[in-house]
Amino acid sequence: MIKNGTILLVLSLLLVVFSQDFFFFWDNIIQLAVPANYYYDTHFSTLYLPDAITTGHQPFTGMYLALGWKIFGRSIEISHWLIWPFIFGVFWQLFRLVSFFLRSQRDRWICFAAVILESVILTQLTLLTFEIFHIFFFLATLNALLRKEKLWTTLFFSGLIMVSLRATMSGIGIVAFVFLRQIFIDRKFRLSQYWVFVPGFLLFALFLFSFYEARGWIIHNTVSKSWEKSAQYADAFGMLKNSFFFFWRIFDLGKIIYLLLLVYIIIKSIKTKTLDRNFLLISLIAFGQFLIFFVTTIPYQNSIGHRYVLPVTLPMTMGIVYWFLVHEKENRYFVWSIFGYLFVGYIWVYPLRVAKSWDSMPLHWTYYDVWRDMKNYVDAQRIAPANIKTFFPNTATFRNTALLNDDREYGIGDAGEQYVLFSNVYNESDETIDELFNSGKFIPIHSVEKGDVYMILFKKRP
Repeated sequence: MIKNGTILLVLSLLLVVFSQDFFFFWDNIIQLAVPANYYYDTHFSTLYLPDAITTGHQPFTGMYLALGWKIFGRSIEISHWLIWPFIFGVFWQLFRLVSFFLRSQRDRWICFAAVILESVILTQLTLLTFEIFHIFFFLATLNALLRKEKLWTTLFFSGLIMVSLRATMSGIGIVAFVFLRQIFIDRKFRLSQYWVFVPGFLLFALFLFSFYEARGWIIHNTVSKSWEKSAQYADAFGMLKNSFFFFWRIFDLGKIIYLLLLVYIIIKSIKTKTLDRNFLLISLIAFGQFLIFFVTTIPYQNSIGHRYVLPVTLPMTMGIVYWFLVHEKENRYFVWSIFGYLFVGYIWVYPLRVAKSWDSMPLHWTYYDVWRDMKNYVDAQRIAPANIKTFFPNTATFRNTALLNDDREYGIGDAGEQYVLFSNVYNESDETIDELFNSGKFIPIHSVEKGDVYMILFKKRP
């Protein structure tokens, strides 16, 4: 395992070196950069953020970054290196998990690669995001639980519960897995197996109580209008649409092959009337996560990102690869076909008018250079950023986006801006696209393009 650990260490270091200039992107600006900057600037004067900037998530990852900045300095590069131990932790815990089910060293590395090279998790590992903490504690809890390490299960589960609200849902999904395992594998209910989760739930209850005492609300921000829709229930059609998007996110970006292979496995199992215990165990992990995330996500008017279903797709990938490595040795080409389809996630891009989860696509990696080049052009032309209308996620201050000592920000269209900064990354509406490109009201004056990402600066016609 020492040799394996060295390889995993090197891989994690290379990943951070590759991505260390990637600034905060997408939801991570408001979910991580803004909290971290707040704690850094206020010297941790309060535990919870003001209503105007809090999303309701647990604040501890932001506090961790802010503390790291106090010690090592505040920069994008340092932020990546502060998160690096958890990236290595993801690699280590994932390899331990596949090693629990697979004996062959070769098979372990194949399974590890199939999981880690999937575009969504690989992209998340290059970002400044609390999803890395989430996945680390998720995998660590599973490893400790499967190996019957009670103390470590309690510690890692408590860490998982306190990362974010989605991580809390993952924790509940693990409890659901234990229940499902007792029904379908153990055939016996044991209350004693749930005691390891009690400290974590007590910590979460304490967080909710103290947060409510401080803010007067929990889970959904009922004060700020920035997240108004996230607390509103969807109607019947909305829930049907959410269900479609939920399944789409699971099998999107090349993972449609998973659905076909799952059908094959089910048919083969029915014919042989056998079901591998390890495969069933992995399937129950995935189903426990699916159950909790589906039930808690579908009822709300909230967008469903690819990263939301990582706790489902990660064990699903592992289970499928495990099956073909163990039971279909003569058909191992199915495993290699998975890699081919996974790489579709690296190159697949929907048309401009179809919204995309850019934070789950390696294609977005050139955005950071494009953004910097455009900002340099704007500064060189002495155009005030406030005179440029732009769109999410480019509406935060430069301080919160790229940790610059610059509190300027682009406009949001409420001050009569003379310019509009557009990118295909911004998932804007058809109306906005038509107005910029087809109405004749705007003139493109500068563009920057790298790979599949571009930015265009428009100016209003006189």
